Amino acid sequence: MKGELLLVECAPLGDAVEALQSAPGVTDASVFGNALHLVVGDAAVAVPQLESFLAKRGIAVSRMEKIRPSLEDAFVSLTTEHDAAEERKP
Repeated sequence: MKGELLLVECAPLGDAVEALQSAPGVTDASVFGNALHLVVGDAAVAVPQLESFLAKRGIAVSRMEKIRPSLEDAFVSLTTEHDAAEERKP
């Protein structure tokens, strides 16, 4: 996994994941249970920026913190990278 992982609990979740797919500094955003997992370059820089980004879109954040990737996070990251590499092959 390239970057740091953030856990984000917010509402509405669907609007948040859609907005975060194109947010500056976010390389991946996915739903993980009743929260989101975001991959960012630097969590310390990203947290205040993303809180502001979401607030401007009317999305209430109840929790945002850096977490350690789970085995599932690592698996998803590796399979996504593998699929992207396969698509680039001639």
